[in-house]
Amino acid sequence: MQRFVDNSRSKTADARVTGPLTANEIDRQRQFYLKRAQQSSDIEIDRVALNLEPRNDGLLECRGRIQGEYPVYIPDGHLVS
Repeated sequence: MQRFVDNSRSKTADARVTGPLTANEIDRQRQFYLKRAQQSSDIEIDRVALNLEPRNDGLLECRGRIQGEYPVYIPDGHLVS
């Protein structure tokens, strides 16, 4: 959907993107939906209990017992989860 919006806003046909979706486009949309999910919920309660810390891209991740593996936090009950 984002590609359609971007292509419809472009002034020239040369600026439009065609072909299959790229990995970069998919990752960008995944990050967008995860950020929206984190912003739409009240995470202050979970922040201390799950030891949530922001990553360099702004997403919160759980710093737990597993060394080197930090999963992205998705709130319970949200449509994304």
